[in-house]
Amino acid sequence: MKIFANFNEHEFEYESVYKDALHHLLYGGEECNYDAVALGDGRYSLIKNGKSCLIHLQRHNDTFRVHINGEYFELQVEDERTRKVKELVQNAQGGPGELVVKAPIPGVVIKINVQEGDAIAKGDPLLILEAMKMENIIKADCDCKVEKILAAESEAVQQDQELIQLISVCP
Repeated sequence: MKIFANFNEHEFEYESVYKDALHHLLYGGEECNYDAVALGDGRYSLIKNGKSCLIHLQRHNDTFRVHINGEYFELQVEDERTRKVKELVQNAQGGPGELVVKAPIPGVVIKINVQEGDAIAKGDPLLILEAMKMENIIKADCDCKVEKILAAESEAVQQDQELIQLISVCP
């Protein structure tokens, strides 16, 4: 699974793999081995490439506050699925205008929570897409109005298939 972390306006892409009873983290083509033990209350003991450290994680919305051996920093972390879902509602202009909600992966539309003409607030659920036996709630990225519904409940959809057209009312 790929993991994307943002720290100090830099993005880092990692790939986490579990093999040979060890966790492996690939970064920039180089592999490091690690093992983590949960100690409770967001604290972990981490052994990375034979060196031990104590980590304390606190989640605050989409940000992780991380304390490692007395040092503090904040990370924004997301996996591939989360990143793909965020890309669903795309607006090339970045302001008011037409938006299109697309399927992030192939799946089946389980439920459509909106109707044409509905006014939607940022974060409201638009539809539920089942993929790989998991339900993915697709939410509005901004305040908008439903212009046209292009998919139906129980319909199998392909990746990047248009599902709902919206009109943004974001400033």
